Amino acid sequence: MEVACFSLAALIRERSATYGVTVLKLDIEGGEYEVLPHLISEGAHKLLDAAYIEFHSQYMVEPHGTRYRLAEAGIRARLAHDGLPFRIWI
Repeated sequence: MEVACFSLAALIRERSATYGVTVLKLDIEGGEYEVLPHLISEGAHKLLDAAYIEFHSQYMVEPHGTRYRLAEAGIRARLAHDGLPFRIWI
């Protein structure tokens, strides 16, 4: 099966110039652990006015749960450090 993909960072860069406010609501069933680090490395998170993110580490069995909780903590710390208002979406 072939699935078309796109860069969320590129989409945010493109769309944030069009809109006065850019808000991200992200619930991608565990994919956030790949998408968010890329978004941060590209600096696109700094273009957001707010973010609502559902993390999924609480649903993972060990040893994966611990690994993803640590990744989540790093992502949350970076977003907070860079001043992005975000809330955990459940």
